[in-house]
Amino acid sequence: MNIDEIETFVAIAELGGFTRAGDRLHRTQPAVTRLLRTLEDRVGCPLIDRSARPLAATEAGRRVIAIARQILQMADTLMAPGSTEPVPRLALRLGMSRGLLWHLGGHAFAAPPKHLREL
Repeated sequence: MNIDEIETFVAIAELGGFTRAGDRLHRTQPAVTRLLRTLEDRVGCPLIDRSARPLAATEAGRRVIAIARQILQMADTLMAPGSTEPVPRLALRLGMSRGLLWHLGGHAFAAPPKHLREL
């Protein structure tokens, strides 16, 4: 279980949808869905009622959300010791093919494309 999974669950429950949660978290809808499924697998039960419109927490989800919010609040406090203001979390995620990464100099992160392995 990680903070991203918990944060995603809370956003879905608060905003009532995967796309809205993705917009808040700067993630794609499939990424949001995947994070929620991973958390549900770890917890062992559905946390969001996918048939409800807008989406809503299940009974188990309502029990978990209070704890999830406390975890997020504690994580924000941990990130900013001595401060009462949460530290903004910023992330830059770039997607690119391994071949492009190789050509841009990211040799340590990507295997060379097949056509270059023989050279």
